[in-house]
Amino acid sequence: MIFKEPKDLHNHTKSMYFTKNARSAFLHILRRLRDDGYSLLLPSYIGMNNYEGSGVFDVVRTSRIEFEFCPVDLKLSPEINHLEKIKGKKALMIIHYFGFPPNNFEQLLELAAMKSWLTIEDCAHTITSKYKGKLLGTIGDFAFHSIHKLLPTSDGGILRVNNSNYSFDIHPIEEG
Repeated sequence: MIFKEPKDLHNHTKSMYFTKNARSAFLHILRRLRDDGYSLLLPSYIGMNNYEGSGVFDVVRTSRIEFEFCPVDLKLSPEINHLEKIKGKKALMIIHYFGFPPNNFEQLLELAAMKSWLTIEDCAHTITSKYKGKLLGTIGDFAFHSIHKLLPTSDGGILRVNNSNYSFDIHPIEEG
């Protein structure tokens, strides 16, 4: 039987949403996690605006989520010794600097799983890099990509949700 209206709108869809840019995708994630009572753990090496770098921290401030910086080593990998001491309902942000996973990516994922933390992959500089045969952005609970950094477009972002406990009703949101 053919229906004029789809019976299940979410059947056969992937958990990816297109947004204005990566910052908008990240902001959707942070606002949702803030509303669910999470605080954010993020590496201490991040940009604060368009002139200084990635602008990751601008989005953190806009979202008003509670956050804590984690020290990074000389290869920009979050220091596991510091993270092991942290308790609470956390979301761990893992930045794939220059499109590469941190050297201790496996340890970060294991620690997050052990502590029941959610993970957010910052894939702004990659859409095709892999870790142990899996595309970056498909491993953590959430990921976001920046389309305009990889393809000749003026803007565009992707929000990826890998955790089946979460879905998003995406509407344009202001970042200001």
